[in-house]
Amino acid sequence: MADTNVFVTDLPAEMDEDTVKGIFGAYGTVTYGKIFQSKGKPTSSAIVEFASIDEASWVVQNVSGTVPDGLSDPVTVAFKTKKPKGDKGGGKACGGWGKSNGGDSWGR
Repeated sequence: MADTNVFVTDLPAEMDEDTVKGIFGAYGTVTYGKIFQSKGKPTSSAIVEFASIDEASWVVQNVSGTVPDGLSDPVTVAFKTKKPKGDKGGGKACGGWGKSNGGDSWGR
């Protein structure tokens, strides 16, 4: 679903928000950028918000899988997905591990 927010992965671990805004500012008007440091991984990810859906769509279609100026490896860019409200995963009641309906974890 098209949105002004895009999710960028495969960024260098040492990337900061100002650098992300600068790199993606070459493709449109960046109104917000937030880095998510990956614990124990060599890469980080970010959410970048553009001023318009058209700018965000262009970046998803044309930048994903390429090496943006200022980086040395390709990045993946996709539209940020929104989780439905109240969806906290299936847990035990939906086939997860553990006892359910009075039986053991093997369904007996």
